[in-house]
Amino acid sequence: MKTCLRQGFYILLLSTIACDVYSQIQSTDSINVQLLFREAYNALSQRNAQLAEKLTDSIIENYPHHLLKELNVDFDIYTLGINARQLQSKDEEVRHMWHFLKSLYQKEEPIGYEGLARLHLLRAGWYNNELAIDSIQRYLTQANTYLEFTPKSSHAYIQYYYQKGRLAYNNFDFKSQAQYLITGLQHLEKHFPDNHIARISFCNAIGISYRNLGQFDKAQHYLNLGLQNPASSFSELAMQASILNNLGLTYSDLGQFDDCITCIEKAVTFYHDNISPSYDELGSGYDNLGRCYLKNKREKEALLYFEKALKFMEEHLPKNHRDFVLPYLSFAEYYAQKKKYDEAIQYLTLAKNHILSAGWSRDDPVGNYIIEDPLDIFNLSIKLYKKKFDTSNDYEDLKLAIEAMKDFAATTAYVISQYDDIASIQGYFNRYTTTYDIGLECLYAQWKNNSSKNIVHDAFAWLEKYKSLELKFAFRRSRVTLPKQYLSLERQKKKLQDSLNYLISIADNSIENNDHSNVLSRVKLGLYEWKSFVRDEHPAYYNLLYGLNLDQANLDKSLNPDETLILHKASSNALFTLLINSNHATIHRSSLDYSISELIRTYNNSIIQFGTTHKYNEKEALESLQTYRLAGRSLYNTFLAPVANQLTSNLVFIPDEEIGQFTYAALLTDTVSNRTAIRTFPFLIKKHAISTSPAVALLYEMKEKNVQNSRSAICFAPSFTPTDGPLPLIHNTLECEQVAQILNGKIIKDQAATFHTFMKTAPKFSILHLATHAKSDTTEGDNSYLLFSPDTASNMALFSSRIYSMELNADLVALSACETGIGELRKGEGLISLSRAFAFAGVKSVLHSLWSINDKRTTEFIPSFYRHIKQYQSKPKALQQASLDYIKNSTTIEAHPYYWSGFLISGDPSPISTKKNSKTVLFKVILGVLILFFLLFFRKKLKLLGT
Repeated sequence: MKTCLRQGFYILLLSTIACDVYSQIQSTDSINVQLLFREAYNALSQRNAQLAEKLTDSIIENYPHHLLKELNVDFDIYTLGINARQLQSKDEEVRHMWHFLKSLYQKEEPIGYEGLARLHLLRAGWYNNELAIDSIQRYLTQANTYLEFTPKSSHAYIQYYYQKGRLAYNNFDFKSQAQYLITGLQHLEKHFPDNHIARISFCNAIGISYRNLGQFDKAQHYLNLGLQNPASSFSELAMQASILNNLGLTYSDLGQFDDCITCIEKAVTFYHDNISPSYDELGSGYDNLGRCYLKNKREKEALLYFEKALKFMEEHLPKNHRDFVLPYLSFAEYYAQKKKYDEAIQYLTLAKNHILSAGWSRDDPVGNYIIEDPLDIFNLSIKLYKKKFDTSNDYEDLKLAIEAMKDFAATTAYVISQYDDIASIQGYFNRYTTTYDIGLECLYAQWKNNSSKNIVHDAFAWLEKYKSLELKFAFRRSRVTLPKQYLSLERQKKKLQDSLNYLISIADNSIENNDHSNVLSRVKLGLYEWKSFVRDEHPAYYNLLYGLNLDQANLDKSLNPDETLILHKASSNALFTLLINSNHATIHRSSLDYSISELIRTYNNSIIQFGTTHKYNEKEALESLQTYRLAGRSLYNTFLAPVANQLTSNLVFIPDEEIGQFTYAALLTDTVSNRTAIRTFPFLIKKHAISTSPAVALLYEMKEKNVQNSRSAICFAPSFTPTDGPLPLIHNTLECEQVAQILNGKIIKDQAATFHTFMKTAPKFSILHLATHAKSDTTEGDNSYLLFSPDTASNMALFSSRIYSMELNADLVALSACETGIGELRKGEGLISLSRAFAFAGVKSVLHSLWSINDKRTTEFIPSFYRHIKQYQSKPKALQQASLDYIKNSTTIEAHPYYWSGFLISGDPSPISTKKNSKTVLFKVILGVLILFFLLFFRKKLKLLGT
């Protein structure tokens, strides 16, 4: 449903102009200028763009520029004229007028810093309409430079915050949008409390941002606040109509359809009675009202308003207007709800043809359209063709659904490459998550008809598109913390993209067409070469920008001969298991009549509860043990039993979001004969070595990474006193001493193990072992942290957000601390944890924990793990053997999974050579011989000189 943010910008801009103009009557000419300007302002506020253009041109042509300067309206006249042309899509005239205005001010220099800021804000507003993100940011940055020298009471600040909000909106960053707009509203109320129209505009836009964030109470608060403002002018009434429209959409989201209909009907009535036919909000208002009726199952009224919307647009809007997609999609949803799939597909075809004419293509999804439109079209196409296939069982319908999936994936990849701000990417996933589930259903139906390995590859690739978003946004958590090599690449791309945007937009007659064409071609070639370079030299970053092309070769490279890759994806009513190894490729679907996340929660809690209660509450411990047996067996039957005969000795799990927060190792592969003989339980770890990875792309990248450091280890054992806050760790020094002895490594302990010492020394070692306190933040994953001994500045914590920016060069980071593998679960971003932060800092593999680790038991388990590492076993195999050693050597109680199954390996499973590099040793020997020879030679020379 369409929101009214752009309308708010026009009214806000005009209101700030009007505040500067309605004054200064000095002569008949000045009175005429004022009257003509007021007429032009009113014409544009009513979207009568032709009249507004005619009146502004009359002012510019008939009155000298020095008079306009004296009246302080010269900038505002041109601004009004530019906006009048924009409304009529006269792009060439807009460019020409803007360049003329710019050159005029550069020559005569009448406007100062404030005028320059407004000039650049005007340009940013133009590019905001064109959704040219890089150019918007460039002009906003330039405007901000001039605002530093502009009084805080300037209206330019209002425009700046509003444009920043619009940029965030175009980036799906609704959280930042709300913050910028609230700041602008506060500025407005402080300096311009009587500017009611601007206040209404801000309230409307803030309401839109909170609605997109799903915070409907805040959305209603700000929208109702906008309605409480006194509306005495036409523009204020028009803006309040926009608020009514958006308030109605908010009610629709909440399922309050009667309130929705009441609000939007009021808005539509105002548009119909007061606005000229060229005003496009009337058409979208009809469409919004129809959608509300459709959600309320009032299909006759819905159809009536969809017909009104389409008829209005056909009569009054240009054929290429973006809003035509709205009724096409609405008709498609209407007929889909009626199960008339052929009719629905006809309207979807019209919608797709519309974006094709606007420039969209699968190879290059760039065009003059709102980005949600193709996503909505292909999303609905996938659903419709799947429903049609379910009815017809015609595999042609299934093929069309899969083609729509490819269109959707291509458009999603474009979205990924364009949008960097991620604070509100939740909105994307809340809207399209089910698309990935339905797409997987399509591929599963195709696989049942033809059990081809290629279809399993396609299914991995389809879900990897979803996972690639997780990868991208993990790297893009903060522009400040982006690794240095990627920041450099970003700057290169930005220069090229800005140049391209500028060359496309300019209308400078001094540049000959041939020269302009040659320059444009060179810049396009530069972008192509940049993309090729990044693809070849920085595949991880390329995958972040454009998504992984997960073909068979890439997938096979991610697997060793004895490895099985298993990807689980849970939908609302099914669990999909994708399995691939050297001998098998399978898609399995298990119907679920229960909550898989609830079963996982029960399983986890039963393990942890046993470990924390068996010493003082035997009854509760036995109950938790029974719960664990049932849950562990049930989870195995759901996840692995259907594909058990296809498993190899090493299992690599690519889990779905919530599924990632449990230990596979303690699943029970068979029924338990002796309910209390824990050492005899059929744990999965007894049959298989286990590792995990957030995504195939990350696994492939971690395997390919070449560690340059010498094969050496460093262990950190911080110490804490009661005054520091954390409880003292009794056994962590012993643990690190054992590890250092096994690996012939270095240990930094007690007060020397500070944050600064770690930051300085960590990049130099290939194995990092950290035995310390950790805190996982499940509400804000970036706030998870590791603790070090306090230094003089009392700096103890290393936060996840800081780890992302580190450049580590290690084979393994072992986080022997509590809860380092859990964190905040974000839809579409996966698990934001300390473990994943280290993975993105360049580490090949991470050993992490899922719950609070017993300090004493760790000193028994961890050394066993490293002894097997030293024997050149793979990391998952070493972890498996350490677990089996621990179970074998423990008492019955201490063999419980609480003590050993909380550790997981994530990333590259390859063995680590702990032997010194023979080439390095040889080099040192040769260097030593040369130095000795030089000293002997030099000594002999000195003796000769002495004689």
